[in-house]
Amino acid sequence: MSKIIAKIKRIGVFDTFRGLRRHQYYKTLQTEYHFDNWHLSPIEWRPYARDIVKEVNHLKPVSVYEVGCGLGDILRKIHAKTRVGYDLSESAIKCAKYLDQKSEVKYETGTFDKIINQKIDCFISVNFIHEISSDDLKQIFASLIKQNEIHYIVVDSVTGGGYKYHHDYAAILPEEYQLMKKLGPYRTEENDSKRYVMIFEKTQV
Repeated sequence: MSKIIAKIKRIGVFDTFRGLRRHQYYKTLQTEYHFDNWHLSPIEWRPYARDIVKEVNHLKPVSVYEVGCGLGDILRKIHAKTRVGYDLSESAIKCAKYLDQKSEVKYETGTFDKIINQKIDCFISVNFIHEISSDDLKQIFASLIKQNEIHYIVVDSVTGGGYKYHHDYAAILPEEYQLMKKLGPYRTEENDSKRYVMIFEKTQV
């Protein structure tokens, strides 16, 4: 009960109980698809994810790609003609496909290296990237940007504990990408860390 009260204080009554229903539904799906517990957290309990949806929709993109999409909670709510999600978890991808049977979201098992020769209005990668070292992530983004045309990049940073790596995107992304907007802080549920969401825009052609 104390966790529910804390959630109500953090995100409000409506999102707490709407998220609780989705959480229970995801637990039922977990018995069939066996995905990681991390994916049980519904978007209603993650204000940063809802804000990503809001900001990306405001950009009115035609194509959106996400690496580390999980069950597709973010992509599912984005309005774009082309929506493609990648995740290393085959079980999460299978469940995402089940949840989106009637939509046009495309899900594939994999990561950054699967994205080649695409014109991408908005690229999203949050949470997942904190398991990758900054040096490796810099190389990954350099390759991704070289092989694709990307206008906006949406990433997150977390201060404090709870994650293996903490990134300075000004040092990671090529200089033609400049910070357009920073959202947050959002308090994480697991500890006292704070999360920020950053939107970078390609300013040079």
